Amino acid sequence: MSGQPHPSVVRALDLSRRLLEAARAGDMTTVIDLDAERGQLLREFLKGVPRIALPERTLLDEINTLNEAGLACIEARRREVAQNLSDVRRGRRAIHAYSAVQGGRD
Repeated sequence: MSGQPHPSVVRALDLSRRLLEAARAGDMTTVIDLDAERGQLLREFLKGVPRIALPERTLLDEINTLNEAGLACIEARRREVAQNLSDVRRGRRAIHAYSAVQGGRD
């Protein structure tokens, strides 16, 4: 194989960069769509090669790094949403308790 990486791996790297941007923006629909497209490209590429050459290995390492960063963004977003939901539940309980106390004073 030449020194040029396979076009599918180059495309997968581009998708990985876009996926990370979407994850940072909290756009999970785009993350899911890009991940599916990237996964399909990489599966097809890996089926067609007996061994991974250095140009592809280098890009795959970068894809892996971007993927880890994307997962970290998604996990941070998940924790943020979980905290917000917890805050809402706590607020609802406080409102309910306040309403019960106020209702008993009439």
